[in-house]
Formats: sequence, C-alpha cells, structure tokens
Amino acid sequence: GNRAEYMEVAAGIARAGMVMVPLNPRMTVPEVEYIVGHSEARALVLDGALSGIAESSAAGLELVLSIDGGPLGRDYEEALAAAPAEAPAVEVSENDPFCIAYTSGTTGRPKGVVISHRSRALTFYCCAMEWGVGLGRRSVAVAPMYHGAGFCFGYAPVYTGGTVSMLRSWNPEELLKIIERDKAQSVFLVPTHAQMLRALGDDVIARYD
Repeated sequence: GNRAEYMEVAAGIARAGMVMVPLNPRMTVPEVEYIVGHSEARALVLDGALSGIAESSAAGLELVLSIDGGPLGRDYEEALAAAPAEAPAVEVSENDPFCIAYTSGTTGRPKGVVISHRSRALTFYCCAMEWGVGLGRRSVAVAPMYHGAGFCFGYAPVYTGGTVSMLRSWNPEELLKIIERDKAQSVFLVPTHAQMLRALGDDVIARYD
C-alpha cells in the first residue's frame, strides 16, 4: 500500500542491484502466488496487515520483511537497524532492470513488463521538467504506488530532490488537510479523484488553504 517505506524499499532494491516486482495490495491469494512464482522472486516486503494474502507466497522465500508487525518473516525496522550502514558495492548499469511491472491480466495471465533504470530515471526527469517537481517542491502522493503513474508521481519528487507527503488511502477531505498542512504545490490525480473533491462542495473546500 501507499506508505513512506515504499520509497525506502524501492531505493534500497535498486541500490543493491536487485529487481522490484510491485504487487497490488488488493490482489487475491492466487494472483499474488502467480506473480511471486512467475517472477521467481526470492524476497518479499509487505505491510503486516496484508499477511493473509501473502502467507502462501512467502513460504520458501529467502527473506520476508513485515512492516508494522505481522506473523510473516522479520520485523522491517529491526532488520534495517541490524543491517550494516555501508552501501552495497554493487555496480548497476542504466540498462539493467529496475522493476518488473505486471499487467492486469485481462486477456489471460498477467505479463511481466521489464523496466530499466534508464527508463525510470528519464521518466522522473521528464516529470520534473513538465510539472516542476524537484528541489524545494512539495508534492502529495495519492495514486497507488504499485502502479506506473502512481509510482512516477510519488517517486519523481524524491528522485529529483523534492519532498513528498503520502496519502495512505484515498479520502478527498484528508487530501485537502495534507495540502494545507504541508503547503503542497503539486499532486497527481485521476478524474475520479477530482470529481470526488468537487463533490465535497464549495463550503468544505473553502475551509482549507
């Protein structure tokens, strides 16, 4: 799900020369099993609250880390605290895989799409040039981080030196509160988000800066 640790996990995997396979937290048990097996994943990082859909997939993996507790694997924060402080001395080429993003599988089994470090970096730079995210810029991540657009608009500001606030789950008034609290300057929404914001009404919207 959407949480600040997503940035840590993505950056750490990339730094270590491994490949991230994002999973939709609303997937069913069979869907998770298929993608974990098909991608030949060896480790799993999950929100402890999602242990129920990941339990069967976690069996046999080399490493499982649970955020906010949970019955599976090691505690995420304890594992970080016990890890060496030195960065892994791994050379990563710009054309090496950054992640394997799986399609929705509407015409059959989901298909793994390999995305390189170069591709992701260029997407972040284009995002920074087009929308001004970057140094000194404050943004809010709203769309799902497992998804291409959500990850781009959530991670690009971090990659280019900005600040990101994370909306854990969609709530239109909560977004207004975060924008006011953190003085956010940009946010990526899909039309449904915008419609639900408008549906709050002018009186509610006017309460927030």
